[in-house]
Amino acid sequence: MSNYYTLTCTRLTLFTVSAVMIQIIGLSLFIVGFFPVKPSFSGMSGLESFYPPGFDSTGFFAQNISTLPPEKLKSLYQELSGVPPLFDRLILMVIDGLPAEFVLGKDGKPPAKAFAEAMPYTQSLLSKGLAVGYHAKAAPPTVTMPRLKAMVSGAIGGFLDVASNFNTQAFLDDNLIAQFRRIGMKMVMLGDETWLKLFPNMFDRHDGVTSFFVKDTIQVDYNVSRHLTNELGSTDWDLLILHYLGVDHVGHIGGRNSILMAPKLMEMDEVIKKIHSSITPTQEINQRGTLLMIVSDHGMTDGGNHGGSSYEETDSLALFVSGQKFKTAEKSQEAYQISYALLNCSLHNYLIRSPSPRTASWVARLNLLFSRAPGTPWNVTQYSKIGVPYFGAGMWEVETGNACEAKIFERR
Repeated sequence: MSNYYTLTCTRLTLFTVSAVMIQIIGLSLFIVGFFPVKPSFSGMSGLESFYPPGFDSTGFFAQNISTLPPEKLKSLYQELSGVPPLFDRLILMVIDGLPAEFVLGKDGKPPAKAFAEAMPYTQSLLSKGLAVGYHAKAAPPTVTMPRLKAMVSGAIGGFLDVASNFNTQAFLDDNLIAQFRRIGMKMVMLGDETWLKLFPNMFDRHDGVTSFFVKDTIQVDYNVSRHLTNELGSTDWDLLILHYLGVDHVGHIGGRNSILMAPKLMEMDEVIKKIHSSITPTQEINQRGTLLMIVSDHGMTDGGNHGGSSYEETDSLALFVSGQKFKTAEKSQEAYQISYALLNCSLHNYLIRSPSPRTASWVARLNLLFSRAPGTPWNVTQYSKIGVPYFGAGMWEVETGNACEAKIFERR
């Protein structure tokens, strides 16, 4: 009898241990599959990005570009690109947490009256064809740090990025900011200090503010706007980044319909008006001029939260504003903000346009458009296919498979 009980207990113990081991293995497989670790690509794209696979570049790439001065490297990239830029400078205005619905409406309907009336100047730009707007679908997790990384590198974030959002480290993968620095572009950043943590020592001037004191809806934006007059009058920068946090903080405090939302949108509208008024005379003198690009990193739920994959959280804005009328302007188009192939277009000479009547794929990165003309190559992590129109030269489509595969052809 004693042996029977001993045998039973042994079997029960083995069964329990086996069950626990199976659960651990299953949980491990789930974690590895659901929270994959993105492999890091070493190095940065260079001259090889301008040639298709199979191109014999043995002699050409023997030149060590790391020894070239920035201006020489920029000229070389532009020469190989063969496409002149329409814009010399870019102002990237990030309105944190702003849903595209507030500006462009939803399902073909105009934005709610309260939101439209809060941003009259922006609405007038859209109606006059001086702005082109898109619903840019952000990939989850819809928090700031992974969305900024997506904008400049094409990195598709994972849910584990939510944790690193609270402890941002320097971003070492190939990215647009590093490429800009490499060719000697002057960059200024005002606003969310996440940019400074991701890209230390990259900006010639900066004034960062913390993004985690969400009760502050005034000072965080004032710290950006107080520099605006001086920076708009300055000619020593090529890229000006303005990252406003107030809309996001208002959402966290009182949700989308907070009584603080309309005044905050009015403030953003005045900033847009001020910037647009400053770049319009420039473009009248010099056709290249400056492009204003207004984007949001993510949207927000009715309660003002974000981080997930609901429509309200992923509905971010991409708005191009110029001193000249866009010849192909259409309001409220759809696109995928998987990583913002947007910033490139500003100093390049085309803006993103849908390959089908209603949908464009913004896959991979900021660098997609900008790299081809102003003097930066395709990045090593880049994969994308989008359609883009020249301002006066019809429709073109750009398709890239990776850093070394790119072709531009006229759309029939």
